[in-house]
Amino acid sequence: MSNVIVVPEKDNFRQDIFEGEVIYINESLGQPDLSRHNVSYAAPYLFNERRVLRVYHILEMRHVAPNYEIYLGNSFLVNPSWNDLNQNRRFEYHPLASFRFREERPGFLLPL
Repeated sequence: MSNVIVVPEKDNFRQDIFEGEVIYINESLGQPDLSRHNVSYAAPYLFNERRVLRVYHILEMRHVAPNYEIYLGNSFLVNPSWNDLNQNRRFEYHPLASFRFREERPGFLLPL
């Protein structure tokens, strides 16, 4: 079963996510371990809206100091939106099913 990395994002990074298709994680917050946690998807948690609107397929992750850059592929609308973040200072991992999706094949989700 695939998991999702949820990354809290301030509004000033919104354009990077929705137009540049990249999520930045500062290395001071820790190193995301996508393979150990079986993560194939990312979900930006938007502070100003207090929710996740979309889940994105992860194409790749690069370490470009002082950040980790997660490059995004296909996106899937989370409806209703998701707001089950445990804390808002650091990324965290959640099961894909908690967003009401299942993976049909890599990069392609279907609703539960």
